[in-house]
Amino acid sequence: MKRLIGLALMIVMVSAALCSCSGNIPGEDLTADIKADENLTYIFKNGETTNPTSYNDYKTAAVNFSADMLYKLYKEDKNVTYSPAALHYQLSLLENAASGKTQSRIKSVTGDNLALDGLNSSSGYFFSRIEKLSNIEKNRYIDINGDFFLNSDTPVSQKFLLSNADFYNQGIFRLSFSDKDFTDKVNSYISEKSKAGYISAPDKNSGLMLLNSAYMSDSWLDGFKKTSSGKFKGADKTSDAKFLSGTEYYLESKLAEGFVKDLKNTPAKFAAFMPKDNNIDYLLKKLNSDSFSKLMNSMSVFKTREVSIPEFTRKSNINFTERKSLRFLKETGDYAGLSYAQKSSVSDLIQSFELKITKDGIGSGSAVKSNSTKKEPEKTLNFNRPFIFAVVDNESYIPVFMGVISNI
Repeated sequence: MKRLIGLALMIVMVSAALCSCSGNIPGEDLTADIKADENLTYIFKNGETTNPTSYNDYKTAAVNFSADMLYKLYKEDKNVTYSPAALHYQLSLLENAASGKTQSRIKSVTGDNLALDGLNSSSGYFFSRIEKLSNIEKNRYIDINGDFFLNSDTPVSQKFLLSNADFYNQGIFRLSFSDKDFTDKVNSYISEKSKAGYISAPDKNSGLMLLNSAYMSDSWLDGFKKTSSGKFKGADKTSDAKFLSGTEYYLESKLAEGFVKDLKNTPAKFAAFMPKDNNIDYLLKKLNSDSFSKLMNSMSVFKTREVSIPEFTRKSNINFTERKSLRFLKETGDYAGLSYAQKSSVSDLIQSFELKITKDGIGSGSAVKSNSTKKEPEKTLNFNRPFIFAVVDNESYIPVFMGVISNI
């Protein structure tokens, strides 16, 4: 099957709005003449049900990765939001570049039980599906993005470039990290694509710098009924907040309760849930593919709650090589997948984006009135204390975004 090749150039960092860009390339574009092998790669078409044989294992690995990374980030920052899909997407391609012990360490993060071939074909299926269903009539509702920047003395194998073309379609550029114009060139490239933050110069002795992000802007399928002012009892302080209220489908497990809200143009939904015992640390520790899937699958059209949740905005700019779980990437490692007998290191792995949850939708969605035909709820659910949220793919429950709202 073929993989749909969508955008010719993937976006590095995205904020609330994208622009039409002229294609300012910051260095040597190593993908320019590389074509995907149409006999190997996966394409997603509307109505198609066939997916790679490894896809169930991939979904399990990706959701486990999402929950585990969220818990590790939360231990370092109680108010954390990140894009699991974008990070997993870039680490998966990096796994193709690595070899030996380095590849094993990356694999322990992306999913130990998933062979590289299965990881690649499943990644190709997942991202082409998101791209196909989320870019309706040339409007971009979701984009998951990644770019590799290689130092000028870093050789690159044809096999790695082909793996990228077949399954990932990330931007791969080569330029000198010691060039005095490096940050100007890269930041000019970034600024053409968004109004997001800028980068500083990487370690000139390293071989790689990685940037990834996810963009989302969509309206609710069924709008909130009303807004009101209230208090949010955060982990550190009580704050004033604007609350959004509506009748929503209820989620429940032994440890948590919450709700889901569908989006208008994307194959995704918003979910939020709280620990029943107010112990969010324990809930995060117990969160994995099995418990998350059970919670999501508990939704029933016959169970609703009158929900009240604060409107919030989260800006994220995380350098994962500075976080404990991925700090090993800064060490010199084996990257024979990038080029034979190549030793290299990753200076920075940066994720930057802005996410807004408002009465209109996610990002800059348009206002939609509540036309709810849901069963009238008998109980209420007030998110006036710390909670977990996720924007998940409808088919797999893989989170595009995930976070903990500890304080408003």
